[in-house]
Amino acid sequence: DKSDPAECLTQQWMQSESADGKADRYKIGDITMPSCEDAFRDVIERFDAEKPQHLRERVCAKILIDTWMVRLVDVAAILKVIDVISQSSKQNVAIVCYFGSQHAQGIEDFCTKHGLS
Repeated sequence: DKSDPAECLTQQWMQSESADGKADRYKIGDITMPSCEDAFRDVIERFDAEKPQHLRERVCAKILIDTWMVRLVDVAAILKVIDVISQSSKQNVAIVCYFGSQHAQGIEDFCTKHGLS
């Protein structure tokens, strides 16, 4: 897909890349993202180990896994920072972490909440 994400956000319809007709468009304006709670509820309510999962359940499961993995990285980083600080004999310890903004914000929020600066 070579579509410009910024353009997609402003469009109601997008043309299929594999066909040119008016019938070969997608109504992307109606696409919504479920919350984690809604995604979890959908997966639990519809799960049947005996049947293949529908696309919606697979997508919802991926949303849940991605959300969990983001938080897992944050927790692992926080534990590593605490480990480094606890092993240091110095009064002041500078920790440099190279993360994306979402992870960096999670670590900063934790440190601020617990009096670390």
